[in-house]
Amino acid sequence: MLRMPNLHRSLCLTMKISNLKLFFINSGKPAPFGTGWSANYLLVKVYTDEGIYGVGEAFHTGKDKATEGALIEYARWLVGKDPLNGSSN
Repeated sequence: MLRMPNLHRSLCLTMKISNLKLFFINSGKPAPFGTGWSANYLLVKVYTDEGIYGVGEAFHTGKDKATEGALIEYARWLVGKDPLNGSSN
């Protein structure tokens, strides 16, 4: 669970997710294993209505575009939720 000790408690009670942005990154470098190309990365930036944001990497097992599509659908559900409540949003 995310801990933000410097935020005022009232801010934490009202903060909501306002948007998610996805960044699909392909390094384009050859790799000596697997498909012959290095891994793609899918980064997620979560914005809040209080101007605070966070960045993380979405885990995938090779189906990059499927993971990206799932995150786009999931983002619709996340908007308006409490970003500090990671267990039961």
